[in-house]
Amino acid sequence: NIRADFENNEDKWKQIYDSTEPHLINFPEPWNTDLNYFQKCIILRIIRYDKILPAIRYFISNKSILESKFIEPPPFDLAASFESSNCVTPLIFVLTPGADPTTMLIKYADKMGFGYRLTSLSLGQGQGPIATRLIEEATRTGNWVLLQNCHLAKSWMPELEKFDALRYL
Repeated sequence: NIRADFENNEDKWKQIYDSTEPHLINFPEPWNTDLNYFQKCIILRIIRYDKILPAIRYFISNKSILESKFIEPPPFDLAASFESSNCVTPLIFVLTPGADPTTMLIKYADKMGFGYRLTSLSLGQGQGPIATRLIEEATRTGNWVLLQNCHLAKSWMPELEKFDALRYL
């Protein structure tokens, strides 16, 4: 059983645990030959939960019949998103680490003639009232507001959620 193998081959399992790419390391025998890659991913999820995403990406790219389209994000069409928004329906970007649409948004604002009307605010301690003021002003004037680092202003998010842009029209 695998539990006994963890106890008996602690050094071999520790190599997997300590690796920066544990999904690329061979499991101790008999597990390396007896398990398919997907089964190994299940065990990897137990011992290195933080490495399951790279393992699944590797599985999809190299060990399955699935295509890479299942692990690559679709291209983002800012123009189409803009068309479906209005002054009371904002665009909200939920980002993954390393993603930053700021440059794309600034270029699009310039293209639409709004570059000078785009205000950016990095949220954090004490920035909630400033964000409220910017949103109120933008709602009246048609300006654009980009709120960044919203995860740093969790206590202000309920205020943003309750924001009723119609009251400023």
